Amino acid sequence: MGRQEPGRDGLEYRLKELDPPGVAYDTWFIPPQDPNAFPAGLTGEAAAFVERVRRLGPIYGGAVPEAAVRLDLRLDAELGAGRDGVRARAHRLHARGHVLVEADDERAVPRLRLVRSRPRRPGEAWVLAGGGTDG
Repeated sequence: MGRQEPGRDGLEYRLKELDPPGVAYDTWFIPPQDPNAFPAGLTGEAAAFVERVRRLGPIYGGAVPEAAVRLDLRLDAELGAGRDGVRARAHRLHARGHVLVEADDERAVPRLRLVRSRPRRPGEAWVLAGGGTDG
């Protein structure tokens, strides 16, 4: 198979570039490439958060949306430990824009929304399953 054209079927664009709809995509975390670049002495929730973002960074092309952190926390609650294959597949689907995370401050657990049609390039609309477009 030959090399794909840039932006063909949205595969060359990162999730951040396609600007998904929703508040869970307003905040993005950029983990440093060097693990020693994190502040020393982090403990508890702060250390767990930094490690989570660092682990998710490569899946999301270096820019991790708040939605990915919410998804990962939901997977922790649903799957527990030892289901890394399921976790990786869920994040790959999310990173490619096949499923989006809908965050609602009134719900502690975020909802997952299936995407019927994702943008092929930045600026195009997202078409979510169940009707409607966002974009």
